[in-house]
Amino acid sequence: MEAPSSFNVVFSGTSFLGIYSIGSAQALLDHAKNVLKKVQCYGGTSAGSIAAAFMLTAPEKMLVLMDDIFKLTHDIQSLPRGALTPNFDLMASLRQMLEQQLPPDAHKICDNRLLLLMAELLPTTKPPDYRAPSLEEMLNPSSMSRKQQIFSVGEKYWRLGSPYVMSSYNTREALIEALVASNYIPWFENWLPPSLHGKCWVDGTLVTNTPVEEFKFPPGRLITIAPNKQATHQRPQDNITPFWRDISKENFDSQPYNMFRVGDALYPPKRAQLEKYYMDGLEDAKDFLMRYRFYEHNQDTYRVGGPMY
Repeated sequence: MEAPSSFNVVFSGTSFLGIYSIGSAQALLDHAKNVLKKVQCYGGTSAGSIAAAFMLTAPEKMLVLMDDIFKLTHDIQSLPRGALTPNFDLMASLRQMLEQQLPPDAHKICDNRLLLLMAELLPTTKPPDYRAPSLEEMLNPSSMSRKQQIFSVGEKYWRLGSPYVMSSYNTREALIEALVASNYIPWFENWLPPSLHGKCWVDGTLVTNTPVEEFKFPPGRLITIAPNKQATHQRPQDNITPFWRDISKENFDSQPYNMFRVGDALYPPKRAQLEKYYMDGLEDAKDFLMRYRFYEHNQDTYRVGGPMY
């Protein structure tokens, strides 16, 4: 098989289970260096947007990112109501983490190369029959998002707009706000909506069932690392479905289990479980590279039980 001349890569994954994306990203960094040299653009949805941004701007900090996530989960676990604890804003913690780790010129590196899926949060009026979502509904947003069209955040009322792919970043601050926006879920009172270009934005996966199809990548082979919405929480590789897809161009597709569980953001798993997600992502991506003969036999940068970085 002739090697493709160019690639695009898109990462998906929600909340702290998105650490699977970090494992997959590290596998690409360790074992697909020749592929990465040919990558034109990275795309990201939800937590996958952060892995995509680090792939472009600070690949050497991928494990630093994972360590920061471990620390954040530890902090949330110490709170009486997890991420729902009054005065705790998960988005503010995420923003601080990005401000500390992204390089000064990150926005220049990402401009026209990092594609992020989001949707505008549009101001509206309170409907007569409005009721706040229950905790059960908040913990199961995949069902609520289809029913709940109006949200109360910051004493204002909002509705979701259409999916939008952002790819231009004038400043580092704009890039960070876009990354926070691609992770923002609008039905938690403590989490203030990110603002960019005078508008408020949310995670774009809330308004489309086919998020990867929203991206308009340049010509090239597409590698996706995306949730499999039909799968449950068994071992990801049991559900991996890599295949060639010939529509307008050939694509590679590697789909692990469904990571869309906001409950894991509110009450994140312990570090041992998060490390397992990382290793699952690492091993599944390596298996994927071997299947398509892109695998390069280099040493893994990190494995569970070894030094972090």
